Amino acid sequence: MKKIFLVRHGETIANISKIWQDSTDGLSPRGFIQAEKLAERLKKNTFGLAFCSSFTRAQQTAEVISKRLGLNFLPSDLFIEVQNPSCTVGVRQEKIPGNAVYEYMQKRDSAVDKDNFRYEDEETFTELIARARKALEALTEADGETILVVTHGTIMRTLVGLVLSQHEPNRSPSEIFYAGRYMQTINTGITVLTYEEDTKVWSLLTFNDHAHFAE
Repeated sequence: MKKIFLVRHGETIANISKIWQDSTDGLSPRGFIQAEKLAERLKKNTFGLAFCSSFTRAQQTAEVISKRLGLNFLPSDLFIEVQNPSCTVGVRQEKIPGNAVYEYMQKRDSAVDKDNFRYEDEETFTELIARARKALEALTEADGETILVVTHGTIMRTLVGLVLSQHEPNRSPSEIFYAGRYMQTINTGITVLTYEEDTKVWSLLTFNDHAHFAE
């Protein structure tokens, strides 16, 4: 049986301000502290393989873990965050007319039944789900029984959505995406999936575990 540890990157300044990010945003001072606590929590495990998103905030989180655990992370674009429209990058999410993030989300939500809806240059529901499926497939084929992945909130929720809907082949990409909309992911929260190689069945073992922040 494979066990996959999915961990969200540490906090960024944009996370605090609720500003939509691109690939270049790095960790805040608190984000580095969170990464240290995460690394301390993870050191009780033995990982046969480790992946990380190619985005800066994920790589910085992985570097902290690597120093503590001695892991060599393989960067992979399969685990990057969902690609939002360029017009929303650097914009604070506010429910006011003219706000690029708000207007994009309004348009996207009104087109929920159109899996290939594209507002600008973002990743569509169909493209995101296809990438998430490839990510799960890559994990099933990877060497090692215990694998660590440093990734992001939306793609993590999407992976969980696929696992929870694996026996419902008729669910559309948009339905899978929205299934995880109200799942909160804390920075450096740990989600664990298992994969039975004999039966080819995925299971969700834990979601968003952040007990390493307990006093």
